[in-house]
Amino acid sequence: MGVAASTTAEACAAYRERVISAASNVSACAQVGEVVRPKLERSRVPKGRSWICFVGADPTHPMGSCARTAKDCAAQYELDRYVLGTSQGCKAQSTAVVRNIQEQVFAFPNGSLCDAHVREHPDGSRCEAVN
Repeated sequence: MGVAASTTAEACAAYRERVISAASNVSACAQVGEVVRPKLERSRVPKGRSWICFVGADPTHPMGSCARTAKDCAAQYELDRYVLGTSQGCKAQSTAVVRNIQEQVFAFPNGSLCDAHVREHPDGSRCEAVN
């Protein structure tokens, strides 16, 4: 019995795909132990004094996003509007919960949405509050 470890779910899946043709019994990838995520690369976060955010009201589709400008929030809101259900649209708030995956920055109106993003996209930084 051999064991292989990967630092990301994507790397594990890629390795598994390569060896599955050579071995008949390959288990699925599973996280073992807590993942220590790197800090948010704050230099990548857009500059500004506040955030403009929206959050969906449908608990079956938890979603929301934040941007530094009303224009950028409105653009993202339009992309997500068809699954949002009822929403109050973009509203100003002083803090967003932010993380990055390499050069991409993701900002959320609350920690639970950021945590959900981490579960869906396990690579990248931890979630941190940013003013």
